[in-house]
Amino acid sequence: MGSPEKFLQPGQEFVFRDPVTHERRQYTLVRPLSRGAFAQSFLASGEHGYAVLKSSVSDQGEDLDLGLEAKVLAGLSHRNVVRYLGTAFDHQWRIVLAFERLFDNPLLLYNHVVDAKSLPTHPGGRYHPLPIDVSLNLFMDLLCGLEYMHEAGFVHADVKLMNYMIDLGHRGEEIVPPNVQLEELRAGKGRGVLIDVGGCWSLGDLEAFNEGNLARSPQLTPSYAPPEAVLDDNLTGGGRGRILHPTMDTYSAALLFYVTLTGQAPYAHLGAQAKKFIECKRHERRGTLSPIDPAALESINCSDAKLRMRDADFKGALLELLRECLDPD
Repeated sequence: MGSPEKFLQPGQEFVFRDPVTHERRQYTLVRPLSRGAFAQSFLASGEHGYAVLKSSVSDQGEDLDLGLEAKVLAGLSHRNVVRYLGTAFDHQWRIVLAFERLFDNPLLLYNHVVDAKSLPTHPGGRYHPLPIDVSLNLFMDLLCGLEYMHEAGFVHADVKLMNYMIDLGHRGEEIVPPNVQLEELRAGKGRGVLIDVGGCWSLGDLEAFNEGNLARSPQLTPSYAPPEAVLDDNLTGGGRGRILHPTMDTYSAALLFYVTLTGQAPYAHLGAQAKKFIECKRHERRGTLSPIDPAALESINCSDAKLRMRDADFKGALLELLRECLDPD
């Protein structure tokens, strides 16, 4: 990895051409937002408000995933999939992508708003659970975005907390207080948005991989991925055990929904056993272990939600829904 000065710096300017309207947009980098193993993102400002710019962290020009992301997103247009605003290049001809400005997943946001003493008391509680109505709305948005991608011939393959953000408008505001964001979500003003589609798979590539004709490995997050997508062995021994299927997105979406409802990470209720991750996945594949804890669902607070059924019936329906989405068969 190269030194920071080789990459994007605040104050740099880039011009993009919107792939839909063909309008030219100029943005100036304001400040860094995040930096991962493969890419970095910046908040940028322009006459149209704020946007997010993304570039590779490699000094070898290895930004093929960003090129794929641009190609895929140029053909997609849906309210629950991040809007791509165009491509530019830095002074070393590395790709720079522009996206609509989004905010962090509200589950992360909620930790900054609610008193830490109110964290879930059940084992594995890690986040403040979101209000039920917010969780349900975001889950429906997530499913709508994934359905659209599948109909377009793509599987996201890495649905997780960090890859699901929210849009609240506020194009001209650099900072929106967390409590304001949550109030607007409760009022139904926000929408959930899928990001990071650079690692997505076409349905054709999935089929080729399952037939052993594609060497590419999926960039997935094991704790959110179904057992068949993680394990290299199978139940009978021998053969190719790793299988990729479009339902991997449904599985991951169900786990993300569970996390927002309970504040508990997948497998956290297993305690020390969860550290034996591959063993847990094998048991899950056999149907003898679940990544979710029914007791955690039982402990969610329904008092501030407008439900049309008794709390017990609602929680039972949630458990049935999640079990269906996570069914190893």
